[in-house]
Amino acid sequence: MDSAAEKLIRDASYMIEDENLYGALRLLDALLKQDPRNVNALLNKGAILQNLGHMRRAVACYDRALRAEPGNPDALLNKGSALHAEGDYKDAIACYDILLRGGRASPPALLYKGLSLAELGALEDAIRHFDGALDGDPELELARISRDMALNMLDEKTSPRGAP
Repeated sequence: MDSAAEKLIRDASYMIEDENLYGALRLLDALLKQDPRNVNALLNKGAILQNLGHMRRAVACYDRALRAEPGNPDALLNKGSALHAEGDYKDAIACYDILLRGGRASPPALLYKGLSLAELGALEDAIRHFDGALDGDPELELARISRDMALNMLDEKTSPRGAP
């Protein structure tokens, strides 16, 4: 990446830190006009759009990043997260599966796949993924909380009604 593009991304990052998301979007859009395949700009724009609640537009940015750099782990993880937020759990899982098949069994990918599996009611599979995330990062508190919740839900499902 050339120094002008790096400066624009750095300036956009400062704006994001200052919560000037729309200013950061303008800078990233200017950079993307010059270089429509700039993966860093696409990832940052997608993250901003996601934070603003524009999930479909965020997914479009992540798709563009994946066309520019197939298999980009950040684009796959973020796309899965945006799809999950939209309630599109099966497509979110497909993104995480690509990451996990590619040998990138990162704790966040395992955690997020577990969250999507739990939403689909696959609690035992979700628990296995939360455990895998905790094996990779024992400090991943969301994985621990999610695992405990899934275990409780599973216990409630399997306990006879009225049993203490």
